[in-house]
Amino acid sequence: MTKGKPVGTHILIEPMKVDDLSETIITDFVKTEYQKGKVLALGSGKIEGTEKIDWDIEVGDVVYYSGKGSEINTESGTKLFIRHGQIYWAE
Repeated sequence: MTKGKPVGTHILIEPMKVDDLSETIITDFVKTEYQKGKVLALGSGKIEGTEKIDWDIEVGDVVYYSGKGSEINTESGTKLFIRHGQIYWAE
């Protein structure tokens, strides 16, 4: 992969296997399995008005997210670009 970084609220993650099928997020109406990944890089973040909003996750965090990302293949394996709003939990 060439040098660069995600832009805006995009996040580059390395997908991880969710080992325990009981790992779910339960909403009011549905029980949905989610995905897990390790944060590799963060975009510049979100700006509201003239104020920059700080990230609430860091590179190296393991996050649980929903939805699909934009997949890219690298020499070291598959990576995904997701948006901050897709993340439900960070460790």
